[in-house]
Amino acid sequence: MSNLVSAVKLKLRNRMWQWLAKRQPASREVQLNQKILFVFPTRFGFSTLVLVVLFYILGTNYQNNLILMLGYVLLSLLLICIGLSYLNLAGLKLVAGKEQAGFVDESLMIPVQIDAIGKRFAIQGGFVEQPTILLTEAHTTLSLQLHKRGLFPIPRIKLSSEYPFGLIRTWCYVSLAQNYWAYPAPKRNSTNQHAGDGDLTGDLAWHHLSSYLPGDPIKNIDWKKLARQPLQPVVKQYRPESYDVDFWIELQDGALEVELSRLCAEVLACEARQQNYGVRLPNLSLAPNHGPQHQLKVLQALALC
Repeated sequence: MSNLVSAVKLKLRNRMWQWLAKRQPASREVQLNQKILFVFPTRFGFSTLVLVVLFYILGTNYQNNLILMLGYVLLSLLLICIGLSYLNLAGLKLVAGKEQAGFVDESLMIPVQIDAIGKRFAIQGGFVEQPTILLTEAHTTLSLQLHKRGLFPIPRIKLSSEYPFGLIRTWCYVSLAQNYWAYPAPKRNSTNQHAGDGDLTGDLAWHHLSSYLPGDPIKNIDWKKLARQPLQPVVKQYRPESYDVDFWIELQDGALEVELSRLCAEVLACEARQQNYGVRLPNLSLAPNHGPQHQLKVLQALALC
């Protein structure tokens, strides 16, 4: 029985998303209007409506004008709340932000711009089936949990408000034309050697300076620079001379997702040491290089592999 109920709910939900896709296609800018806004009483609103009916029955049966007036006042309050709740969301404009990227099993912060938010009250927002937050700024970020690698459009954004008295709820599901990348989670495999491991042969040579991070060896701190800039300590980074040799990243025998996680960890290790690295995948081959643009191409290739 429970499986049947779940199947019916899933079918109805899919039909609703299909209907919304036709009613409000994905766009870079979306302004809220009566076409995509939904208004419905909350449980407190229904309770108030039931109370209005009871007051009407009591007032007519006992011919008590005071009870009838109280029922009319509550009914007027409900009607006013419908208009105020709708106007609290109507006219808002959502603008898609830049394309974002993150790693699987992590939370990705998606920037969204909401115009005219300063004149609104108690608006909550978030991705569908994700926790909602109270929106208080025009430029806000929404958290999205990444579960699968690849390139995806962001889910619909749900905005809702129960302003002013919590009796009427107005909400909408907005679709923005904005994508995000989910890269494989970087995980080391103990059975394979990594480009960033310290067991590479060769004499260590000074390579560059980097900001001090907790865990860096104290002996590598540049003490002369520290004396001049005590608030910005830097450490000397060394690497084996063998890092000057191009490193190739390739898939090996094993589960695809495990191998992609290993390759992702090797990419980050090579990039941290500015070592040239290339990639050979079944559908793509990139020549050895390093830098932000090269790293971006390789990670996107791993995400789509």
